[in-house]
Amino acid sequence: MARTSTRDLSLATFGEPYARKRASKRDPHVYVVQGTDADGSRFQIKRSAGSAAAALEAVQQAVEEARFGVAPRRVDVTMAALFERWWTHEDRLADLARRGATTSRALSDSSRIKYREVWRRYLAGRLGDRRVGTLTHAEVYDLLHEPRPRADGSGDVQPKPLVDVLRALFKHAENAGLIESARNPMRGSFDLPAPRPEPKPLDVATLDVIEQHLATLTPKGNRVDALRLHDSFVLLRATGLRISELLALRVRDIDLKARSVTVRSHIARVANGDGARFAAVDGSKTASGERTVVVTPRIAEMLRHRIAGRQPDAHLFATSTGRPVVPESWRNELAREVRRINEARAEADLPLLEDVHPHRLRATVATQIVQALVEKHGLAAGLTSAQRLLGHSTTATLVHYVTAEAQVEDHSAILDALDPVSSREAKAREVVDRLIAEDAWFITALDVVTSARTVAVACSEPLDGERRAYAEAALAEHGIPLLVQ
Repeated sequence: MARTSTRDLSLATFGEPYARKRASKRDPHVYVVQGTDADGSRFQIKRSAGSAAAALEAVQQAVEEARFGVAPRRVDVTMAALFERWWTHEDRLADLARRGATTSRALSDSSRIKYREVWRRYLAGRLGDRRVGTLTHAEVYDLLHEPRPRADGSGDVQPKPLVDVLRALFKHAENAGLIESARNPMRGSFDLPAPRPEPKPLDVATLDVIEQHLATLTPKGNRVDALRLHDSFVLLRATGLRISELLALRVRDIDLKARSVTVRSHIARVANGDGARFAAVDGSKTASGERTVVVTPRIAEMLRHRIAGRQPDAHLFATSTGRPVVPESWRNELAREVRRINEARAEADLPLLEDVHPHRLRATVATQIVQALVEKHGLAAGLTSAQRLLGHSTTATLVHYVTAEAQVEDHSAILDALDPVSSREAKAREVVDRLIAEDAWFITALDVVTSARTVAVACSEPLDGERRAYAEAALAEHGIPLLVQ
């Protein structure tokens, strides 16, 4: 059921107030009450204040108002003001996280900047003057399903970025006590289209054609480092790094003796007043992204030439001014060269190359790594090893690289040990082996026979009384019969 701003809570039941744990002493005190609507839907009422007593009193008052059908206090906050409050809160949280003063998860500068761009471009004009408590689920639903053509005419903007921004804003509004949980318009389904599929791996022949072309580039205009695009493409292909990680590499991250590349930072947009700029940020995109990747001797030799005579802090792939190359510039540069390749192939009546971008290149490497490691170590161990190598936060993001057949792990050996018939069969063979070791006559005489339910030892030769008694006694200890012709 869609929740609206006119939800009646007079028939709801309420639990006891409880305090939410604060991430740091600087955070406000928050008290929460869990409630259940007459239709069984659950919700929360939250109030925050500078002291625990004030927060408790505020949430108790809100519950009493709801019990008697009193409309919640009118919140005179516009969506534009809510965004500014959210931005200030996230900015402060990010600062605390950088100083290790909070355990709360803060959005990266890059994500916050993306949220601000989405808000300004697609939401501020429509929702900026609306009061926070008046927006309904139905209105958000209609907004998300409106077409939003891209500026370059390449299709419509996907609704997911808008959903992410609105959910972040209304979650902040809930936590700040500006709206009740039951009046959050982002609760419920929006029937959005499925996300775009993961990029398909590129074939090796395509990569070879591009690599050979890039090796022929010569200095021209602003392109002083003619091999920069070639070397970065080759290293990306050899390691599966993210493009933001690759372009943040410095000379000190290369260990020629160990033939390794260590990922310590990534290129990201950071807040710069009311705008943003690109910079190398310590740490990888994910917590598990900081890692060391061993490269082949050929790649190590290429890196030896690239870092020769350069300072340890110098960027491996830098502009003419010494700054790191921006990921978007790298993508555009590669796309331009691929277009040139396709122009030449079209004239030669050869098939054109597919679109090539860094994420597809990473997907290509990931597919090869995951499938090889899963084949070598099994599904669980292979995915864990690939996760460490590729710098993913979980193995779940790698499962789609594994074939359906490989995703079915062979646990038959474990299950076989738990099967009583299999267990008795193994014991029967053990007893027969012992009898043969003690008396060679049993070599051709005894054979273990099994069915779906029973295990027995059959004797194909006539037995004298002593041998029969001895064999029956040895098998009887384990409940296994001796079948004599």
